[in-house]
Amino acid sequence: MRLVEFRKLVDSVIEAHCGLGSMDLPDFDLWQYFDEDMSSDEAQEAARDAAIDLLVEEGFPFEEGDE
Repeated sequence: MRLVEFRKLVDSVIEAHCGLGSMDLPDFDLWQYFDEDMSSDEAQEAARDAAIDLLVEEGFPFEEGDE
């Protein structure tokens, strides 16, 4: 998997939560979540973790269980 594909996965999670994309938010280090050798399932989970961490860092509210 390439980072650009991973960013698209992250964007889809962000968009589902707030309607924005990663480019609409401050810079965030996706490299700490990304590994080019991840399986599809691992990439989905890592993208979800990255998106939620970014949104929490930016103060977006979450209902209990959303994280």
